Amino acid sequence: MDSSVDTQKSFSILDFNWSYHERFRPFANYGDAFLVVSPWGIYMANASPTLIHQIATRRTDWVKTIEHYAVVERFGPNVVTTEGSTWRDHRRVSSSAFNERSNAVVWQESVRQAGKMIEAWKRREANDDKGGDGKAGMWVEQ
Repeated sequence: MDSSVDTQKSFSILDFNWSYHERFRPFANYGDAFLVVSPWGIYMANASPTLIHQIATRRTDWVKTIEHYAVVERFGPNVVTTEGSTWRDHRRVSSSAFNERSNAVVWQESVRQAGKMIEAWKRREANDDKGGDGKAGMWVEQ
Protein backbone atom coordinates (compact mmCIF):
# COMPACT_ATOMS: atom_id res chain seq x y z
CA MET A 1 0.00 0.00 0.00
CA ASP A 2 1.38 3.39 -1.04
CA SER A 3 1.81 5.79 1.89
CA SER A 4 1.42 8.90 -0.29
CA VAL A 5 -2.06 10.41 -0.21
CA ASP A 6 -3.84 12.12 -3.08
CA THR A 7 -5.85 14.75 -1.19
CA GLN A 8 -8.39 15.20 -3.99
CA LYS A 9 -9.24 11.48 -3.95
CA SER A 10 -9.04 11.34 -0.14
CA PHE A 11 -11.58 14.11 0.33
CA SER A 12 -13.96 12.41 -2.09
CA ILE A 13 -14.73 9.83 0.60
CA LEU A 14 -16.15 12.62 2.77
CA ASP A 15 -18.96 12.91 0.24
CA PHE A 16 -22.13 11.19 1.47
CA ASN A 17 -22.39 9.25 -1.81
CA TRP A 18 -18.72 8.32 -2.03
CA SER A 19 -19.36 4.59 -2.34
CA TYR A 20 -21.51 5.20 -5.42
CA HIS A 21 -18.97 7.48 -7.12
CA GLU A 22 -15.76 5.81 -5.99
CA ARG A 23 -17.00 2.21 -5.86
CA PHE A 24 -14.15 -0.08 -4.75
CA ARG A 25 -11.28 2.36 -5.48
CA PRO A 26 -10.79 3.52 -1.83
CA PHE A 27 -10.57 -0.10 -0.69
CA ALA A 28 -7.95 -0.79 -3.38
CA ASN A 29 -5.99 2.22 -2.10
CA TYR A 30 -6.46 1.84 1.69
CA GLY A 31 -7.31 -1.83 2.28
CA ASP A 32 -10.42 -3.87 3.11
CA ALA A 33 -11.28 -1.70 6.11
CA PHE A 34 -10.36 1.88 6.92
CA LEU A 35 -11.52 4.77 9.09
CA VAL A 36 -12.70 8.09 7.76
CA VAL A 37 -12.10 10.76 10.40
CA SER A 38 -13.84 14.08 9.88
CA PRO A 39 -15.33 16.92 11.91
CA TRP A 40 -18.65 15.04 11.67
CA GLY A 41 -17.34 11.90 13.32
CA ILE A 42 -15.47 8.69 12.65
CA TYR A 43 -16.79 6.29 10.03
CA MET A 44 -15.49 2.81 9.35
CA ALA A 45 -15.66 1.66 5.74
CA ASN A 46 -15.48 -2.09 5.41
CA ALA A 47 -15.31 -4.52 2.48
CA SER A 48 -14.01 -7.51 4.42
CA PRO A 49 -16.44 -10.46 4.60
CA THR A 50 -14.59 -11.77 7.65
CA LEU A 51 -14.91 -8.48 9.50
CA ILE A 52 -18.56 -8.10 8.45
CA HIS A 53 -19.23 -11.55 9.92
CA GLN A 54 -17.49 -10.57 13.17
CA ILE A 55 -19.52 -7.37 13.45
CA ALA A 56 -22.80 -9.12 12.67
CA THR A 57 -22.28 -11.98 15.11
CA ARG A 58 -20.73 -10.07 18.04
CA ARG A 59 -23.50 -7.53 18.68
CA THR A 60 -22.36 -6.59 22.17
CA ASP A 61 -18.83 -5.78 20.95
CA TRP A 62 -20.04 -3.71 17.96
CA VAL A 63 -22.82 -1.42 19.15
CA LYS A 64 -24.47 0.57 16.37
CA THR A 65 -24.94 4.31 16.60
CA ILE A 66 -28.72 4.41 16.76
CA GLU A 67 -28.71 8.19 16.19
CA HIS A 68 -28.06 7.44 12.51
CA TYR A 69 -31.42 5.67 12.31
CA ALA A 70 -33.51 8.56 13.68
CA VAL A 71 -35.50 8.77 10.45
CA VAL A 72 -36.73 5.20 11.01
CA GLU A 73 -37.55 5.98 14.65
CA ARG A 74 -40.47 8.03 13.32
CA PHE A 75 -42.35 4.73 13.19
CA GLY A 76 -41.49 4.00 16.82
CA PRO A 77 -38.77 1.89 18.42
CA ASN A 78 -37.90 -1.16 16.34
CA VAL A 79 -35.17 -3.70 15.67
CA VAL A 80 -33.20 -1.11 13.67
CA THR A 81 -33.39 1.76 16.16
CA THR A 82 -32.77 -0.05 19.44
CA GLU A 83 -29.97 -1.88 21.24
CA GLY A 84 -29.60 -4.11 24.27
CA SER A 85 -32.62 -5.76 25.90
CA THR A 86 -35.07 -3.60 23.91
CA TRP A 87 -33.43 -4.81 20.69
CA ARG A 88 -33.71 -8.43 21.87
CA ASP A 89 -37.43 -7.97 22.51
CA HIS A 90 -37.98 -6.50 19.03
CA ARG A 91 -35.81 -9.20 17.46
CA ARG A 92 -37.75 -11.97 19.18
CA VAL A 93 -41.08 -10.59 17.96
CA SER A 94 -39.96 -9.90 14.38
CA SER A 95 -37.69 -12.91 13.78
CA SER A 96 -40.52 -15.28 12.90
CA ALA A 97 -41.20 -13.22 9.76
CA PHE A 98 -37.60 -13.67 8.58
CA ASN A 99 -37.04 -17.36 7.96
CA GLU A 100 -35.93 -19.51 5.03
CA ARG A 101 -39.49 -20.04 3.80
CA SER A 102 -40.38 -16.35 3.69
CA ASN A 103 -36.95 -15.50 2.26
CA ALA A 104 -37.61 -17.99 -0.55
CA VAL A 105 -40.96 -16.34 -1.32
CA VAL A 106 -39.33 -12.88 -1.36
CA TRP A 107 -36.55 -14.18 -3.62
CA GLN A 108 -38.99 -15.76 -6.08
CA GLU A 109 -41.09 -12.59 -6.23
CA SER A 110 -37.98 -10.44 -6.69
CA VAL A 111 -36.84 -12.60 -9.59
CA ARG A 112 -40.31 -12.47 -11.14
CA GLN A 113 -40.55 -8.69 -10.87
CA ALA A 114 -37.00 -8.19 -12.14
CA GLY A 115 -37.87 -10.33 -15.18
CA LYS A 116 -41.00 -8.24 -15.82
CA MET A 117 -38.93 -5.07 -15.51
CA ILE A 118 -36.41 -6.33 -18.07
CA GLU A 119 -39.26 -7.26 -20.43
CA ALA A 120 -40.69 -3.74 -20.03
CA TRP A 121 -37.30 -2.19 -20.78
CA LYS A 122 -36.94 -4.36 -23.87
CA ARG A 123 -40.41 -3.30 -25.07
CA ARG A 124 -39.50 0.32 -24.44
CA GLU A 125 -36.24 -0.05 -26.34
CA ALA A 126 -38.06 -1.72 -29.26
CA ASN A 127 -40.62 1.10 -29.25
CA ASP A 128 -37.84 3.71 -29.20
CA ASP A 129 -36.18 2.01 -32.18
CA LYS A 130 -39.45 2.35 -34.10
CA GLY A 131 -39.69 6.08 -33.37
CA GLY A 132 -42.07 5.66 -30.44
CA ASP A 133 -42.50 8.04 -27.53
CA GLY A 134 -40.36 5.92 -25.18
CA LYS A 135 -43.24 5.28 -22.77
CA ALA A 136 -44.24 1.79 -23.83
CA GLY A 137 -43.99 -0.90 -21.17
CA MET A 138 -42.99 1.42 -18.34
CA TRP A 139 -45.12 -0.30 -15.70
CA VAL A 140 -44.27 -3.67 -14.22
CA GLU A 141 -47.25 -6.01 -14.09
CA GLN A 142 -48.43 -7.15 -10.69
